[in-house]
Amino acid sequence: MILYVDPFKKKIRNMRLKAVIFDIDGVLLNSIKSNAVFFERVFKHLGIRYSQKEYIDRNFWTMWNIIKYFTKEKSNSKIHKIWDFARKFPYPHNKVTIPKDAKIALKSLSKKYKLGVVTARQKLGVGPVLKRYGYDKFISTKVAFEDYKNPKPHPEPLLIALKKMKVKANEAIYVGDMESDVLCATAAGVKSVLYRNRYSNAKHTPDYEVRSFKQLLKIINAE
Repeated sequence: MILYVDPFKKKIRNMRLKAVIFDIDGVLLNSIKSNAVFFERVFKHLGIRYSQKEYIDRNFWTMWNIIKYFTKEKSNSKIHKIWDFARKFPYPHNKVTIPKDAKIALKSLSKKYKLGVVTARQKLGVGPVLKRYGYDKFISTKVAFEDYKNPKPHPEPLLIALKKMKVKANEAIYVGDMESDVLCATAAGVKSVLYRNRYSNAKHTPDYEVRSFKQLLKIINAE
């Protein structure tokens, strides 16, 4: 059971928590810079240039929408060809880091709760990236780009995760770093935890806000 303070009603309630769901980029992985480098290399080959800030402001978008935005393409078939072209580029894993205490936190949480991820990443890469950084042994449920029609902030990705995990909305929390994560959780009826990093753009008030995995553990009372 988790105790939380509702910032709107200013009182403590009890919540029977059964599942903790995470975003990957910006939460489980410090990967925004590596994503920026990856897309910069792809678009450079296509003769497309833009500021790093312009990409970072859209980092939470799906790969499909990023390609569509920067190429200005309207044809789905052409976007798909660029998508296939981009997948041939090696990802700069050397620029990715893991947040402090992240794996310790997930190991602790996995003993009490079901753990999952909801991400805009392609399904093909989700399993390998979780394995590469040592998260695969803790996370059982994965919802990726191909699993839904409507990306965050639409609630569909989280609703799919809840169904897979066989838990109700009021039995789960979602940890994300962007405005779209907070809105997605709210729309799905799931409590939101904003993992605040230097790139977070959330303006709506989440149910919780943390800046470290140590703080996250304290909120969930899993220490």
